[in-house]
Formats: sequence, structure tokens, C-alpha cells
Amino acid sequence: MVSLTESGRAVVLADRRRRDAWLALRLAELTAQEREVLRQAVPILEKVNHA
Repeated sequence: MVSLTESGRAVVLADRRRRDAWLALRLAELTAQEREVLRQAVPILEKVNHA
């Protein structure tokens, strides 16, 4: 069994926040039409991810 230390948990959470912020910035740079295309692609991406 493996478990994270509090320090390890802090590292994981900080990395997640950094990645979320990066993605939010990239999405904000897209046009409304580009965001809509991504929204429509979600089911396809989920299908590929679970294959």
C-alpha cells in the first residue's frame, strides 16, 4: 500500500492548480466557436480515453 505524505499531497495539489491555470488561460484565448468545437469533441475524447 502506498500513501502520500502531507508534503507529497501539497506537491500534487500545487501541480494540479498550475495545470488548471494553464488550461484556463489557453481556453480563454480561444474563440467562442473554437470552444464550442471542443465541447462537441468531449464525447469522442472520452471514448478514446476509455478504449
